[in-house]
Amino acid sequence: MSFDRKWLVEFLQNRGYIFRSMQTIKPKELGVRKRLNIYLAVDLQSYYNAIYYIEKSSRFVRKDARDLLAIHEALQKSANSKIVKRIIIIKSPLCSKAKDELKDEKWKVYVA
Repeated sequence: MSFDRKWLVEFLQNRGYIFRSMQTIKPKELGVRKRLNIYLAVDLQSYYNAIYYIEKSSRFVRKDARDLLAIHEALQKSANSKIVKRIIIIKSPLCSKAKDELKDEKWKVYVA
């Protein structure tokens, strides 16, 4: 999965997110075998934010959304801190039920 971190920073800045620092978390560190990019960022108010970038050819469905919620719990435990904002950027077709499930859990969902 080729990915440009500069694109991510610009994408988030255009939506009003500015971060003081951004750390890359490898999925293997969380015991995850899925192909996704995970970032733990600290915003200007010193709150933790989780950013997930998923690029796949198949549709992002409800099962994927549930898996992502479990991954987020693992990230929160490994960060040993409460993560205030959860942002997901999906570069694939998105199932409306999966989107609704994430929004119900107060995620910011963006389709790139």
